[in-house]
Amino acid sequence: MNETHQEYITTTEQVEHVAHGHHYDHFYQDPAFWVGMSFILVVAALAKPIGKIVSSMMKNKIKSISDYIDEVKQLEIDSKKLLKIYENKLSTIETEVGKIIEKSNTEIEFTKKASLKSLEKELNRRKEDVEQLILTSTQQAEKEISIHLSDTIVSLVQKTIQENLKAKHQDDLIEKSIDHLKSLKK
Repeated sequence: MNETHQEYITTTEQVEHVAHGHHYDHFYQDPAFWVGMSFILVVAALAKPIGKIVSSMMKNKIKSISDYIDEVKQLEIDSKKLLKIYENKLSTIETEVGKIIEKSNTEIEFTKKASLKSLEKELNRRKEDVEQLILTSTQQAEKEISIHLSDTIVSLVQKTIQENLKAKHQDDLIEKSIDHLKSLKK
């Protein structure tokens, strides 16, 4: 085990020697020391300006949030004032509406009594007009249905005849049927 340990130490020293290339007498002669020092100096030099920038950004954000909170508080105050104004207006309007409704009810009652007979006559006249319109519409619909039905029957009969009869018999039968149906339409 001692030999293995000895070999390890020798190998480690060889790796360090190859890795560093040189063995320096003093630590400040090693370039790695100066690279590390440069890094520390750059970080130290940048820490103050970056700290100021971050501080400034934080102050701006705090001011923005503070302004927003103040704006919200002012909106709350304004909305409460508006609510009181509208509640007062609503109360006034409710009183006025009550008076208007009372006056309107009186006028409606008077108008109702005065024009009730006139409305009854108008309703009877309109009822008769509607009944007449229904009768006319029904008659028109029956006529249109009859015409459509006749046209459909003629079309179906023609199709059936064309499929089942010879040309000469078809023409004679079609002409007779069409003439007969036309006479029914009239």
